[in-house]
Amino acid sequence: MYKPDEQPDQWKTWIMYHNNQQDSTSCGVLILMFAKEFLWTRTISEVKISPEYIRDARLEIACALLQYKDTVGVPSGCSPIFNRSKHMQ
Repeated sequence: MYKPDEQPDQWKTWIMYHNNQQDSTSCGVLILMFAKEFLWTRTISEVKISPEYIRDARLEIACALLQYKDTVGVPSGCSPIFNRSKHMQ
């Protein structure tokens, strides 16, 4: 976890193995899917990358953005944008 008194050169890094992107257009979707899965499980190796899952994830992202569009900038805190979904095993 980030601590304000730490310098970036003190951070621990590691390589997380994951499925590779299969096209040249889904990198943003995959980054969001990896981030979502990591927050739930602390791993990203189970993120599915088939075209069907990417299509479904795009729709899920669009729906979440539209659902929470009016909460941006609201000082009440973070909105729970995603629920764990079928995109993860």
